[in-house]
Amino acid sequence: MSDDVKPVGVAVLGLGNVGSEVVRIIEGSADDLAARIGAPLALRGIGVRRVAPDRGVPVELLTDNVEELVSREDVDIVVELMGPVEPSRKAILTALEHGFTPSTQVDDGPVAISQGEGMPLWTPGNYNSNKFRGPTPLRVAIELSLNTVTARLAEMVGMEAIGETIEKFGIMDHMPRLYAMSLGAGETTPLRHTAAYAMLDNGGKRITPTLIDRVQGRDGKTIFSADQRPCEGCANVEWNRQDVPVIPDTREQIADPVSTFQIVEMLEGVVQRGTATVVKAVGKPIAGKTGTTNDWQDAWFVGFTPDIAAGVFVGYDDPAFLGSDETGGHLAAPIFRDFMMVALKDAPPTEFRTPPGLRMYRVNPETGEPAGAGGPGIWEGYKPGTEPGKDRGRPAPADQIVQGVTARVPVRATPASGTGGLY
Repeated sequence: MSDDVKPVGVAVLGLGNVGSEVVRIIEGSADDLAARIGAPLALRGIGVRRVAPDRGVPVELLTDNVEELVSREDVDIVVELMGPVEPSRKAILTALEHGFTPSTQVDDGPVAISQGEGMPLWTPGNYNSNKFRGPTPLRVAIELSLNTVTARLAEMVGMEAIGETIEKFGIMDHMPRLYAMSLGAGETTPLRHTAAYAMLDNGGKRITPTLIDRVQGRDGKTIFSADQRPCEGCANVEWNRQDVPVIPDTREQIADPVSTFQIVEMLEGVVQRGTATVVKAVGKPIAGKTGTTNDWQDAWFVGFTPDIAAGVFVGYDDPAFLGSDETGGHLAAPIFRDFMMVALKDAPPTEFRTPPGLRMYRVNPETGEPAGAGGPGIWEGYKPGTEPGKDRGRPAPADQIVQGVTARVPVRATPASGTGGLY
């Protein structure tokens, strides 16, 4: 690669349903991707070797040994490439675990939040800063990436609860309890980001992504396995038509499975009606979320089907301007779409798995209220006792569940530029 070409990181990571399988990373030519963003492009992968990407040959899995990868001239590393956290889904997941529902309305309008004594008011805005919807269901807010709603959720639920969710999902080890973090002031890696979405896809169970699933010796015996679950009937057993052994699911449950299913449904709406409608072309159930920094330096899309999660990041190694209006929906989502069309080419459409303890209601996708006869409607899951329309006219439940956290979160600084917002 010549010195005058600035590399653009395009990372596409695929995780299997249990999080321990890396699928083909990306297929396509560098010229195709460069044309999409209007800049010279160098493909980058996670633990992959570039195999003539300019001729459209897919990259391939190599190793998870980062030191070995760094020492090779034909390898680019993106696992350490840092990008902004896409926070809104974690703020809304936290809210769903604290009494909110997909139909709970939160005001989309100008917002000013106290950051503490001696600090200016924090006044985040939306992508279309002069347009507001007023009281808006959480489902619509996440579909349209309404920052003012996410900011109000941060104030209602509290940054301590949101920070705990971010850390449980492994997006960041230690998230500063600053309001700006609710809109993407933090940084993470594509690997962590995609793994977090895979945990949503797995019903809130913890997963650990690996680049090497299993190693066998020349005699066929397994000498390494990333899957450490116990299985007495799996090793050194001669098959005599006995039943397949049942492997216990010992993964830690880090989030309520009903709440995670609700956020998965809401992320489906991002693809069907929101900022990632370009992904609808895949033609199969897919959920996901776009992410864009407020100065158009980074673009994300992370999404998943019931069985595979994939993340796309587009941005320069040293943060630089990608171009006006170059959002996650315009740059990253089309790459995700093209990848999924290949990955799911022969796979049948599969609906997301519904957990027990959920009741399905037909609601208006715009209002979150029960759908009228003959009107538009989608099926939405609700916890018992929280059915749509029950809390009509009531304020959001934050005052009941937070009990004084609002406006008392210690906030010391807000970035003046850089990763100050995602849309």
